[in-house]
Amino acid sequence: MGAEVKLPPSAAGDELTHLQTTLSTLSTQMYTFLGVIQRDAPAPPPPATGLPDPDDPAAGELAKEAAAAEEAYREKKKAMDENVKQFAADLVATWREANGLIRSVEATIEAQEGRGAEAVAEADEASRRAGVELDARAGDAEALLESVREAIRT
Repeated sequence: MGAEVKLPPSAAGDELTHLQTTLSTLSTQMYTFLGVIQRDAPAPPPPATGLPDPDDPAAGELAKEAAAAEEAYREKKKAMDENVKQFAADLVATWREANGLIRSVEATIEAQEGRGAEAVAEADEASRRAGVELDARAGDAEALLESVREAIRT
């Protein structure tokens, strides 16, 4: 799932919104999964209190109950381990999507910066050309003014 998320050009403006939604989803997943794990984690069975007294008639029954509790704990722990694996897979998938969006947003920003630099360079060149043309016209105007002044003097 390491594929980069690519939005169509019409959705380029929505990249940040999509990234924000994805990061919000990631955050929600993390807190939800932690809550579920805390809520559903099996309590360990009570520790064995030593060897049962062979003369105690309830010892066999206690041993059966302890074995049943231990088995129930193992089954619940196994189910919980499977849930944790699924939670982790979901988190990784969302994180990868977020990473792809981050790379996409970075690329968009870099492309826009490049276009901005090109626009500034083009405007600078147009300004330089306009300055040269203005200087030429100012020279022509000064020459015309001088010829008018000369005509008036004579």
